[in-house]
Amino acid sequence: MQLDREWCIKLDAIFDVLYVVGLTSAAVLAFYFMICWLTVWKKQSSPERYDDIYWKKVDYAWIAIGSLGLIVQLVEVPVDLKVAELQLQESIEANTRQSLNMAAARLSDTAICLPSAGYVNASVTVALAEELKKACNEFRVIRPGNPTSIVLDNKVVHYMVNNRVADVAYKNPIVGERIEGLKRSWLNYKEQVDVVQAAYTEARVYKEVFTFLRYGSLVLLGFAIALRLAKVTAEIKLKRDSVKKKIEGDAVDLNQASRELKESASALQHSAGELGVSADKINTAVGEFKGAFNADALDARFTRLETMIRRHYWVVAGALVALCIVLFFL
Repeated sequence: MQLDREWCIKLDAIFDVLYVVGLTSAAVLAFYFMICWLTVWKKQSSPERYDDIYWKKVDYAWIAIGSLGLIVQLVEVPVDLKVAELQLQESIEANTRQSLNMAAARLSDTAICLPSAGYVNASVTVALAEELKKACNEFRVIRPGNPTSIVLDNKVVHYMVNNRVADVAYKNPIVGERIEGLKRSWLNYKEQVDVVQAAYTEARVYKEVFTFLRYGSLVLLGFAIALRLAKVTAEIKLKRDSVKKKIEGDAVDLNQASRELKESASALQHSAGELGVSADKINTAVGEFKGAFNADALDARFTRLETMIRRHYWVVAGALVALCIVLFFL
């Protein structure tokens, strides 16, 4: 039996842990997909709208939310205090139940039901002894089976609820004293029952509130973790898009440079063709020039001219001298 109880306690603890882990995991997944869909994956709300500085600022949010959830998880002191107070009041109530049982038992103990003969002889009248006998017969029916038990006997409760003990008049001092003790124990018990009920209500309210806060803090922790994961996802996407844009930009620049190179090569080839045509024209003109001015024919002409000059040189010189003499005499 004890072993089964221990296993039940262990299973309850395991299920509590699994419940907490499951709730936190569900919150993380739900918030992660929601945040990513709104800020990372959705086209009209792509991460280009949120730059790297924005996602750095998200650190403040998830750290603050996670810290708040963690603090709420760790703070259970008020609940522990209320539970401790409830346990204390319940312990006091157990003592009052025990006191009430013992007070009821004293009304039918040997001092009342079996008085000594000396006590009767010392009494003023025999009526006091008759009161003892009457009290013994009246209170024997409510005598608890175990006067020292902390479980209140139902016979005592029934008698105290259905009978007006305050109206019972006994002149015997022993009976009167013990009746007063029963009354005080009953009043203490009722007052302590009210105190325990108030402490129980307060502890229950605190426990419900902090249980709600505890599960709410699990949701906060899940949101903080999801926000952190979404931040990492967005930063990875931003980095990937940046690298992709850089590669695409480099490819565009490379294509542009290739086109420019091809155009330059084509222009160079065209210039080379035009240069070749010009060289052909120059060669043709040089050929024509050489054809028009043959060197051999030119040498022959210069030789004939030189012969003619040598042949007529003296004639011309003599004519010039004669002309000069004629002009002198004139």
